[in-house]
Amino acid sequence: EHLSLYAVSAGGEEVLNINGKKKLIPASITKLLTTAAVMDTFKPDHQFKTELLTDTKGNLYLKGYGDPAFVSEKMWMLVNDFLRARIKKFEGNIICDESYFDDERFDEGRESERNDRAYDAPVSALSFNWNSTTIFVRPGDVKGEKANVWSDPENDYIILKNKTVTAAHGTDLSAERSFENGHDVLTVTGKIAMGSPEKHIYKNITEPALYAGYNLKAFLHQRGVEVTGKVVKGETPASAKVVAESQSDRLYQIATSMNKFSNNFVAEMLAKGMAAEQTGKQGKMAAAIEKIRDFLKGNSSMTDKDFTLVNVSGFTRQNRFSAAQFVDILSWVKNNFSIAPEFIHSLPVAGVDGTLEKRFHGLPGERNVRAKTGLLNGVVALSGFASRGKGGLTIFAFIFNGTENEAHVRETFDQLASQLVK
Repeated sequence: EHLSLYAVSAGGEEVLNINGKKKLIPASITKLLTTAAVMDTFKPDHQFKTELLTDTKGNLYLKGYGDPAFVSEKMWMLVNDFLRARIKKFEGNIICDESYFDDERFDEGRESERNDRAYDAPVSALSFNWNSTTIFVRPGDVKGEKANVWSDPENDYIILKNKTVTAAHGTDLSAERSFENGHDVLTVTGKIAMGSPEKHIYKNITEPALYAGYNLKAFLHQRGVEVTGKVVKGETPASAKVVAESQSDRLYQIATSMNKFSNNFVAEMLAKGMAAEQTGKQGKMAAAIEKIRDFLKGNSSMTDKDFTLVNVSGFTRQNRFSAAQFVDILSWVKNNFSIAPEFIHSLPVAGVDGTLEKRFHGLPGERNVRAKTGLLNGVVALSGFASRGKGGLTIFAFIFNGTENEAHVRETFDQLASQLVK
């Protein structure tokens, strides 16, 4: 009763059914449903934009439209485009516009306890570097002196406090984040051994739009453009003129980074973007969940009473689905050639990459299974496609909720998926 296992052949013939219709907590395989709904809305080649605009008062606006993968390289290219406008100095402010989404940072469907680790990053229509930063620590040259500490990329939004020491032996480092006067203060403490390789600490940030704006200011400074005003949040006036635009990676590339590594932040960004696209209004998570629910009901036999969806990434214990329902949606994907190749490409390859890199080794499923993993305390899930040779596919979903050793359950699921390959 702790299991829901279901599999069908490409032709829809039932191959495995153990409590296939039993509803359990699916964890991160929920992202399969989100991916399908988002790809159906945008199509796999869609790109999200980020704009730089100016007004007549000398202000510079950075406006986000929900690109989850707006990173340093994209910012650099945006600044390059802007430089061709030959503006060398700004007397006005950098105004960061995140109004394309509402200001709900954390979907209430997420696990309620917040932390400052990168996987729990806040969501904003204007996001930068996954709303996270990396702290690099290297030992000093002499025992007893401070270690060398950097945050990347360097900017004035993050204030680093270095309370580390270089030790003769042993490394034990940590970092605490606090939000003070519109800035994130990262206090790095502990010790790092002499001769030790560089250590990395990953932290999310508090104010995504300001983080993006301060990084824009730093990138402009590196290229010789000075901004004398402040970095503030605000909305872009309709009269503002676009001077440069960044286009995101294609949606299928973004979905690949989400599914291979089970990125919750990307899932929530894409869901809100889908809501904004479909409603023509500010992107809200409640609307996104409603649209995904409509998608599921419209493309399967599910009705309102058949499932519970409260979080689009699966980072919750409140979602409830059966294995058969996942197979139902994946069957719809497989039969929809306009998204199927890119959708399947976005999934971890057994024994090769993503969350399946260290699994399936030596089993028939190695390289022959592409599937999304799910993991919470007491929850193990695996769902995707197994190759049967000659182009045939088996579509499967395995969900376990219980107290059994999770590593043992994962191994059992790998063996089971490998049986579907034969």
